[in-house]
Amino acid sequence: MRTIAATPPETPATGKAPAKKEASAPTPAELTERVVHRRAVEAVIWGMPAVNYDLLYQALVQAKGDFNQIVY
Repeated sequence: MRTIAATPPETPATGKAPAKKEASAPTPAELTERVVHRRAVEAVIWGMPAVNYDLLYQALVQAKGDFNQIVY
């Protein structure tokens, strides 16, 4: 059975835990790429209800239905 340690393992040579790497600040190009990606994801998520509504409406029109009618 394998266990997961909460602390990093010690290195055999020194007996001490390895030093943590400091996180570097993202570059302006990376920030721009992240913003564009997030906005694209948000556009897809927020656009889904509008696309679904239009598809349901087109099916209703094709079945010769109108608003406030249930077509079965």
